[in-house]
This record gives sequence, structure tokens and C-alpha cells, in this order.
Amino acid sequence: MAIQHWLYWIQLRHVDQSALQWLADGTTALARLLKQAVLASKRSRRLAAEAFIRRVLDLGDDPPTEEGEEEWWMQWAALQVEWEEWQLKDAEAWGLRSKAQWTLAAGRMTNTFFRRLRTRQPASAMMTLQPPFQQDGPVAEDTQHILHFAHQYYSYLLPEEQPWTPEEIAAEPAAAIWQKITTALTDSDSAELDGPIMEHEVCEALADLPAGKAPGPDGMPVEHLKSCLDVLLLHLLEGFNDIRLGAWPRNDHSSLRQRRFGPRFLSMVRCLLASTTSRLLINDYVSDPIAITRSVRQGCPLSPALYALYVEHLHDMLRADDELEGLKLPGGRQLKSSALADDTGAVTATTLVSVRALRTQVGTFEKFAGARMNWHKTVALVPDLNAAPLFEEMRVQPMTEAASYLGIKLPRALTDGSQMEQLMRKAATRLAFRRKTLDAGIFGRVLLANTAASAMLWYAAPVSTQDPVPQREYRTALSKFVWKNDPFAPHAIHQVAWRKLIQPKAGRGLGLIDPATQIQALQLRTVIWLLLEQDDAPWKLLTLQTMAEAARLHPTDMELALLQPAILTGLKRGALWSPFLKAWRDLAPLELEPPSSLDHILQQPLFGNPRIRDSNGERFPWAGARGAFGKAWLRAGVAIIADLWDLQTNEWQQESALLKQLDGQTHKQQRLHQIQQAIPKEWLAALRARQRFDGEWVVLSTDNSARLLFQITARVGESWLVVEAWENPPSDTALGPPLVCSPSRDGWVPRDLVRSVSVVTDRRGLARRAHHAFRQEKRPAQLALDPAMWQWRKQGLQCHDLPLHQVSTKVIYRSLTTPYRID
Repeated sequence: MAIQHWLYWIQLRHVDQSALQWLADGTTALARLLKQAVLASKRSRRLAAEAFIRRVLDLGDDPPTEEGEEEWWMQWAALQVEWEEWQLKDAEAWGLRSKAQWTLAAGRMTNTFFRRLRTRQPASAMMTLQPPFQQDGPVAEDTQHILHFAHQYYSYLLPEEQPWTPEEIAAEPAAAIWQKITTALTDSDSAELDGPIMEHEVCEALADLPAGKAPGPDGMPVEHLKSCLDVLLLHLLEGFNDIRLGAWPRNDHSSLRQRRFGPRFLSMVRCLLASTTSRLLINDYVSDPIAITRSVRQGCPLSPALYALYVEHLHDMLRADDELEGLKLPGGRQLKSSALADDTGAVTATTLVSVRALRTQVGTFEKFAGARMNWHKTVALVPDLNAAPLFEEMRVQPMTEAASYLGIKLPRALTDGSQMEQLMRKAATRLAFRRKTLDAGIFGRVLLANTAASAMLWYAAPVSTQDPVPQREYRTALSKFVWKNDPFAPHAIHQVAWRKLIQPKAGRGLGLIDPATQIQALQLRTVIWLLLEQDDAPWKLLTLQTMAEAARLHPTDMELALLQPAILTGLKRGALWSPFLKAWRDLAPLELEPPSSLDHILQQPLFGNPRIRDSNGERFPWAGARGAFGKAWLRAGVAIIADLWDLQTNEWQQESALLKQLDGQTHKQQRLHQIQQAIPKEWLAALRARQRFDGEWVVLSTDNSARLLFQITARVGESWLVVEAWENPPSDTALGPPLVCSPSRDGWVPRDLVRSVSVVTDRRGLARRAHHAFRQEKRPAQLALDPAMWQWRKQGLQCHDLPLHQVSTKVIYRSLTTPYRID
């Protein structure tokens, strides 16, 4: 019906009618038609039911005669079949068929199941309210006055206190805010946002909208647009581009303009936010509308991005203030602020000048942003209380006392594991509560344990110290819940071994998540993130420094130690990262790929390398074995082939220089000769000839931005390379977005005018294999880690190798879980 309606509605469109008006009128007409169809269907349904009732009454309760009894029963049977078929068709037509049987077969929980988990509570009523701006004023005790006080408060809170004209907001804070902006859109990014909306963007946006949601203001659900997309696509595209062209009310968005957002994009933002209003609902009464001029709508997909752009000005101001002294990082940088979602933290030295600079910058931001800092809710964590007078109007407490930051209890979560112990007790209590509200079978209990209980642990787990006693108690509670439906049962017979319970369903287990293994997987995931992060990221610099202290290494050697965990011996007892590093060393999940470029050969480690072996066929060990000298050479600065090779002469470095670098090492000349002889001859030949490899990724040496990458497919003589071209979209992250194939730029490139670049490829066997550039501004030999050289090896339940960038928490969990069979 909807498609037929729109096909007819297209014929009624006037030449001077806008696409938006045409769509709005058509949607209104369609809603009216559907309502009429529903009423007609209801009448038809009622008439069909009445017809069945008449037929039942005509048949009566007993057969008329003995001779007609058989025929009477046959009529009854036929009528019953018709009734059941009609009920089934009617239920399908009205969407009344329960989804429970389908979701049960798929092993998923239904919405009905989740609703049963929640206890129904009546809506709370507001009985009294104090006046918002008079502490001693009369208290409102009826709904009318309560609504008035609430409306008065939010009318002050949501609109801006001091409206600025576009000219004033562009000139007044120029020196204080706009000149301190460090990140802005490039010309190409701005042009892309300002460009016309394309058909594929409309299709992708509709595909991302979930089905089964409440209809919008027009009363129509999104499903009708999806079903009629072929008919409406061009008209939707015209309407969206009409919005983009900006015949709409104008409000100022100077912060976006200063970051070089174009006028078309700003026009679309204005269209969405210029007329935003809110109403208050108190005791089933609704207030008058309140205009919102300094906030964003909750649930709006644009809100998080706008807030991030808005608060970034405050961070730019803090970073640019030389009087504000932050946490000193390696390389001379300072960490002065941090942010996650809508939580903001600042780091300052406990000096009068630094704290005053912090307050000044926040005050300037308040003035021009229309925001207010609630200093009474701000917590200052200080080394000792002698610095408390500097933080007037704030809550001050020593760092040694318990404090909550982003939901993490500091320092207890990092030291004694008490937060995880509390969370495990809460999770067990939740299971006991669910037992009273829901009667589920074993599979349902496992699902409850994974989603409603153990999921409470995962947020704090990556930064929490593990205590074996609470973990053992929680595991016992899970077993009792699965078998006895009571986590606090005094006794329970474990009918199946725990190792079998935690096996996946495909392995004939129950799929119960083992808390200890999941916590360890979440902690080890940090190592993967660390290896794939930009080198100048503050959290990476701090993490490598603290890890190096625990491993008794130099911070510059720490990434190699993570790649080769055999280096991680002699961990410092009691250090923060020692338990994490021990678990990583025991897992030893990474293995080297065969080198596919000269840079990969230069980056090959000399020790623990399966392709570099001594005369007995053994690897040169890093540590542990008798006579091992790898770790000692690492401290001397000799650990990879590049430390021995001279790129200018394409030969070994001078032996005298190497021996001087290894000063203090025993048997250094003999061991140096052993390692040089152990390196594969084909590698040395490739280094001497500066060979290029088929499949190697390169970029023109003059292309500093590396926007166009090439993959070598063949070599022509000694001077030319046959290549495939790939466009590299811009990115601020170390691992870039998927490369885009550009066949029109395929061809030949001079061999001497290209340099290698690191590119990682998704796992083989996938339907669509994507390539990603990794820190393309540098050669792979200049990187501490080239992820294209390494892969996550298969072990445990992880049945295939994976590229490093595709390793997830689930992959780590599988690698940590040992297969277990009962035959």
C-alpha cells in the first residue's frame, strides 16, 4: 500500500512545491490511509469472527440425529481447522505472534524476558519543592507551584545568560580562545562536509536506523522509508540537500566556524538545534516550553560530537598556558588535562601560579561558553593536605585516600583489588535477586550470569589487581547458581567440571564466561592498544615508562620486550605492571612473519628469532638459558639486524665500532661472529642489492603525506617497478582507515624514488580483505613496532592466526582458554 501511495503521490507534485513539503504532505496522507485501512481491517476481523460464531450456533451442541452424527462431526472438524488457520493469519497480520519461539531456538534472550527481570514500580510523585533562588522561601506543596519553581530554575539554567552577537563572539575571545586552537579541519575535510549529500549516504543512514522503534513526529516508523526507498530516494535526497543549502533560522556557531567547518554544514546544525525546546513533566502535568540555547538534546546523534568540539577549546586553552605546570612527560611535553565523554580532569603543580592559571582559564571559558564550573563538586587530589589552601571552594583529599574517578576507586583498584571484590559480591547478590524474579533453566541461568551479573566486572577489570580468594568465591557462586538456582546455597553438587562449563557451545560447553580469564583478557588487551598507539600519546609514554620500571628496562626497549616476552625476566616485585607483564610473558602470543621488505629484514630481532639459529640449530636466547646474552646486548643497544648493518656501505658496520659498543660484554667478538654467520644468506644478499619484494608497499619519497600508496606487483629490470595504486584516506590515528583501490593510477614507478611504508592486511579467508596504513609518515625500519611483521598465533580455543590489528578481547579470551573434552 505504501509503495502504491507514493507512486500515485509523485504524480500530484506541483512544480513549485518543495521536496520537504511534498514529503510531509505525502506522509500525512499515507498515515491517514493506513489508519483507514486499520479500521477497515478491524471491521473485517469482527465480521469474520461473527460469521464463525453464527456457524457454531447453527451446528449446535449435539448432532441432530444418529444418521447425521458423522457428517456433524466432520463439519465441526472442518470448522475448527478453518478457525485455527484464521487465527494464525490474523495474528501474523496484526504482529501478534510471539517472538519467543524464534529467539529460544537462536539461544537469545527476548525483550519479554528482559522485562520480567525488571520489577515494576509506580511512577514517583514529587510532593514538595523548595524555591530555586530563595533558601528561606515558602516551599511549594501542590503540583502547580512545584511546576512553576522547576520551570523557573530550568529557564535560568538552559538559556545563555549573556547572548553574544556573531561579531562580538568572533572578536572578544580572539586572543583568549581562538588563537589557541591546535586542531582544525583541512580544506578537503571542510569541502567534503559542505558538499552535497549523496545517494549512498542516505542509504547507509537508513540502513543504520534500527527497526521496531517508536515513530517520529510524523507518526510513521522508519520501516516505511526503508520499504519505499526505491521510490523516495531521489526526493529524500532533494529534501536533505534543501536543508543543507540553509534557508533556515541562523544562530551563532563560532566555535565550529573557528575550526573551519563550512557554512553549509553549520546551516544543517542550525536546522537541527535552532528551535530546540524542552518541557518539564511533573506529576503528569506538563510545563510551558523552555528555549534551550546552551545545551544539546539527549539522544541526538550529533550531541556527543558537538560537546567534544565545544569542550576541546578548554583543553586547548589549558595546554597553551605556560604558567600552568602539568605532569612532565618524556621528551619535554606536559600532560595538563584529560577527558572521557563529559568528564574532564586537569593536572597542575601545587603552586600558587599554576593553580591560579588553571582557575583563570576556566573562568575565561565560562565567560564565553555560557557554562558554569561547580567548584563545590570538584575534587582536588593532592600529595598532602599542605596544598589544600590553594584549592579553595573545592573538596580536597590526599591521594592516598579512596577517591572515585570515572568509576574507578583510586588507589584501591590498582593496589589491593578491593573494588573487584565489592563488584563480585554485588554480582552474586544480583543473581540471588534474579532467582526470585525469574524461573529459568540452566541455559537461561548461564545467560543471566554472563549478562546480568559478570558484566558488572568488566569496566573496572582492566585496571584492577586480581585477588584469587574473591575470584574463587565468585566462581563458586556462579556454579551454585547454574546448578541450584541459588548463588548462596549452602551445598551444591557440581555435575560438570568448571573447565567444561566455560567451553563454548560449539565445543559442547555451556558458554559460561570464566571471570578470571575474562579479567586477564581485558588486562592484556591494553598491551595490544599500546603497541598500535601513536608514539607521542601521553598515556603510552606514561605506560611504557612505568612498565619499564617494573621490567627493569629502558623505556625505549619496552616495546621490543612486549613483542619478545622472553626479555621480561626479573620483574620487580610489587610493581604496578608486574602481574600484567608476567601474564603476557606466560601467554607469549606473538610470532614473526617472514620478512617481505628490506625494512622487515633490518627489524628482525637477533635473539629468540626462529630464522636466526646457531650452529646447533638453536635460537639465540634472550635470557634464562645458560650462556644467554641477549638481554645484556639489548642494554648495550644491539638487539636487531639494523644495529649491526651499515646502510651507507650496505655491509656490516665496522667491527671495532661494534666491539666498542659492546664494551663490558664477555666473549663479544666470538658471539658477534656467531650471530653474523647465523643470519640467512638470502637476507644479506637482499640487503646488499637493496632489493624490492613483490607485494611490498611503497610510497613516493616526495609524498610526505603518503596519500597515495603503491603495492609492487612486478619488477622491470633494476630501475622500474610495476605497481597497483591505493588511496590512503587522511587519519589522525596510527592505524589508518581502509585503503581505497585506485586502478586509474596503476602503472610504473622509478625504483629509486620510493620508500617502504607499513601496511597491515586483514586476515585471509574473509569475503572482503582490507588494507590499512600504519604510521605512513615513517619507514618501517624507523618504527619501534611494525605490526605487519607480527601476528597473533593460534593457541587454546583460538584456531587460526590473526593480524595484530584484528586482535580483540574475545580473541585473547579464546587464547587463554584451554580446550577440554570429556570422551
